[in-house]
Amino acid sequence: MVNAIKHGNRCDGQKQLRISFCVDQDCFQICIEDEGQGFDPNAVPNPCSADLLDIPCGRGLLMMRHYMSEVSYLEPGNAVMMVKKRCGCE
Repeated sequence: MVNAIKHGNRCDGQKQLRISFCVDQDCFQICIEDEGQGFDPNAVPNPCSADLLDIPCGRGLLMMRHYMSEVSYLEPGNAVMMVKKRCGCE
């Protein structure tokens, strides 16, 4: 949500986020959509590259990919769908 507010909506208090989620016994699924123009996640620099290791930000996508079971982006890139499956369900 922080990435959507900061980067998508550019901290514009007039813009909104749309959040939907579903929880069942096997997984948690959440979709976060901002009112921004979208972005290409493949164009985001790798925060593990040597020249970015000392920068204190820029690891949001890396953390989402690490902690979630699935991460996908909906066109035009202003919505992210994340799924976290229970252990043993993957």
